[in-house]
Amino acid sequence: MFDQWLNQDIGNVLARRNRVVVGAEASLLDLLGKVLPKEMTIFVVHSGLEELECKYTVEKFHKDEKVVIIATAPKTELTFIRDYAETYGYVDIRNVESYVVERVFQELGLNISLTPEELKVAAYNSLAKGREYWEELYRKGGERLFDIGSDILPFLHDPEGFCATRDAVVVAAFFEKINSWLGRGNISQPPETLAKEVAEQILGSLLTGKPKKRYLDVYKKWGDSKAMEGSLLGYCQEHPARLEQPELWKVYAAHPFASVFP
Repeated sequence: MFDQWLNQDIGNVLARRNRVVVGAEASLLDLLGKVLPKEMTIFVVHSGLEELECKYTVEKFHKDEKVVIIATAPKTELTFIRDYAETYGYVDIRNVESYVVERVFQELGLNISLTPEELKVAAYNSLAKGREYWEELYRKGGERLFDIGSDILPFLHDPEGFCATRDAVVVAAFFEKINSWLGRGNISQPPETLAKEVAEQILGSLLTGKPKKRYLDVYKKWGDSKAMEGSLLGYCQEHPARLEQPELWKVYAAHPFASVFP
């Protein structure tokens, strides 16, 4: 819903005027690229010189058009576009955590209790989602930022691709949740390395006689997914020798291995 709220706030200004300044830290630019409609005329300014260039271009070539200007500097430090922010309209998301808390309360009447980092991740994860997402966060807190049982499958299937389509803040929080799901401290690793360790943990549990429910649940979803079965078989072929040799009668009956012995 973050995308809906931000576009609503921008739209409210542009309904009255043809300029709006959005205050946003540079780290939010990727998020804004996903949120703002592609047909919008958008400028991004980081410095006074860029502000001057922006104002000249806007006044000369977009005088009668609606324009969004994203400024990474605080409003008090703006120079050449300060008048736009003051007289046309200013939407401040530099502190995106506060923005999210305020909008959740305004729209849904909920007091969300999350850490600043969790709030930032929640903003990213809420894109194209409805009130149910925030209501679940309200009830269950940060543990519901990710549904590991479902989100882990696309990660296992294409670790690099999964991370490439998500902001670094979201990826870091997701990796932390995965490590916690594995029952260990947070370890910094490349996506491929972490994915292989997760796969080995899931597949190795099938040889123990009593696989943990969280691993078994993911395995069943993985095995039932036609779109992702290729990665499951790939992990089985790539790492069979790294699995502990089992006692045959303890092996989970519906295992995916061609052979359970190296």
